[in-house]
Amino acid sequence: MFPFLLMAPFLFGFMLILIRSIYGSFELKDLVIPVIHLKMFLFVFSSFTLWTSINKKVVFKVVYYSILVQLCVATLQKFGVPGFATGFFYNIAVNNAMSNVYYGGDVAHIISTHLNVTFRPIGFIGSPTILATYFVIIFHLFDLFSPSIRFKSLVYYSLLLCFSKITLIGFFVSNNIVLPIINYNFKKIFISLMSSFIIIATFLIFISYNERMNDYFMLFINGDDYGVTHRISVIDFMSGLNITQIFFGVGGSTSFIFDSGFLLTIYRFGIVYLLIVYMTYFMVLKKFAYNRSHIFLLIMFILTDLTIGSFHNQMFFYLIAFSILYSKYMYEMSGIPSKTVREKNVSQINETL
Repeated sequence: MFPFLLMAPFLFGFMLILIRSIYGSFELKDLVIPVIHLKMFLFVFSSFTLWTSINKKVVFKVVYYSILVQLCVATLQKFGVPGFATGFFYNIAVNNAMSNVYYGGDVAHIISTHLNVTFRPIGFIGSPTILATYFVIIFHLFDLFSPSIRFKSLVYYSLLLCFSKITLIGFFVSNNIVLPIINYNFKKIFISLMSSFIIIATFLIFISYNERMNDYFMLFINGDDYGVTHRISVIDFMSGLNITQIFFGVGGSTSFIFDSGFLLTIYRFGIVYLLIVYMTYFMVLKKFAYNRSHIFLLIMFILTDLTIGSFHNQMFFYLIAFSILYSKYMYEMSGIPSKTVREKNVSQINETL
């Protein structure tokens, strides 16, 4: 059965842990990474087993309205509304961030650098990057399968609202470079290039008049931004690993936070394990791809994995699971060749949302 593919990362990771335990280097924390794939397998397997009994329209409608609530909360944070940018709901958001994403640490420093919600809102999820990725992937999938000005507007509004650099890059690379090239759509490539110049010029003009954005952007360009300096130090640390450690990992913990799922996975289990993870999810998403949706999803998840992490991040578990289930649903809805039936299905999807 197809969901059993998701067992591959778990089995390989578990094998590495067993081998290390023989040599006395077992770390209980290492189990967390492969176990998340076991959880994904159990969730997907049970969902597929009960597929015909699930009211899928209700499930996806709940997801849609839940993410709209998050969008409203993020907007209220962005505009500094009392209670959301400060006060009761802000405290709930920060507590969620500390427990789900940042795991404690220097609270004052994290709030000043990462949780400045009037600049980069966090909703109740706990991170501008995670929140932006949720918005963009969910709204884009809805738009991909049921094209609508509403969904397109929500995607672009989300990108501007959260201002997550890696989400912006992922969305642009996927939709304006990779997919047009794969589809041999040279007209779209040309339009994308022209649009890129216009967007970059507009952005530069905007930050030149917005002091807050200009200061943030210059910190990033000059390499003084914490997100840049910290990741450079992590790369320097990783450069000290030998070939065996790079391929099969080291395991255990370090005295610092990696802040990169990509590098943390290599450190714990090696690049072989990481490639198995990427290939596994590529095959699962490709199985139910609609209009090359698997390309878009994989690019978004891998680029996010370079920063905060995605395939081994508990907060991304729900988003990846949704992407698999919704892709299966829409793949089935669009699988009938009759144009009339296709149009009817699209109409049903619009009614669902």
